Amino acid sequence: MGLPGYAVELDVEPGTVTNQDLDIRRSDPSTSGRLLGTNSGVPSIGSSPNLGYVFAPNTDYTLAIDLSRNASDELVITTTFGDPSGVIGTHTETDAAPNSYSFGLLGLGASTNAFGSINACRCTRQRY
Repeated sequence: MGLPGYAVELDVEPGTVTNQDLDIRRSDPSTSGRLLGTNSGVPSIGSSPNLGYVFAPNTDYTLAIDLSRNASDELVITTTFGDPSGVIGTHTETDAAPNSYSFGLLGLGASTNAFGSINACRCTRQRY
């Protein structure tokens, strides 16, 4: 991939609610991982406990990722996942040795066929 950044992987296993977690991953710019096709080269830095979520048809979901640099030059990564009824779960990890403090990639993808043939995403990017 060659770009520094972070990703959140949703465990999507249709028909089961075991191990449905939020997995925070860090891209290492020295590898050639392909975030949109595989998580190879984008290792996990930590996962939430099982949240027991199941994706429902015709339902909008939200996934927010917040990156903050603390006084110790660590990056605190918080992800919040929700549906129309509210927040399903939140998970935070701290990266004590981030590859960068500047990021140039936002990628969203699902590779499990859990979402049928939908190939569109309504994405909102916010910059502060």
